[in-house]
Amino acid sequence: MNATAVPRRPADGLYIQSGPIILRSMHSAGSIFDNSYLLLIAAMPFIVAGQVYLLVRKMSEPENMMQSLPGGLSADKQQILSSYQDWLNANDLQHLTSFQFGSIQVATFRQRDAQRFFSFYFHKKMTFSIETYFDDTNFTCLDTSTSGSTGMFPQRPNQYQQSFPNVSPDEA
Repeated sequence: MNATAVPRRPADGLYIQSGPIILRSMHSAGSIFDNSYLLLIAAMPFIVAGQVYLLVRKMSEPENMMQSLPGGLSADKQQILSSYQDWLNANDLQHLTSFQFGSIQVATFRQRDAQRFFSFYFHKKMTFSIETYFDDTNFTCLDTSTSGSTGMFPQRPNQYQQSFPNVSPDEA
């Protein structure tokens, strides 16, 4: 290949000509801006890898994603919850805590004198979860949920899960 440097238009810099192809030299004044989209494309894998790393790191410590809701649930969710107040009282369920996990707001109740917890999950729709613990040494637990995503996530040792989507709290 016979490449020769031919000065053309001095303000534009040096051109390298080889056959029918003419490439502009990287030493010209405006070339970094002319190729900025190439730099973006070259940097994209590093940007994506960095985002994935940060997401995995954040999800590896889920306890840091839980935020207490000292003021309780938002007003619209409290109104929905109030419609279940008679049922909660009839089943002797006492409010234990409210918290937020990512974009999901949760209200958890504990049954008096039992190792049973009832939680309302507010995300795109409201779902219920009942956790019943059978002993204190192994934390053996049965988790009954109305969520369709039960089983998608890893479970704790000695935890058994079952799901009945679209049922009422009485049926769950």
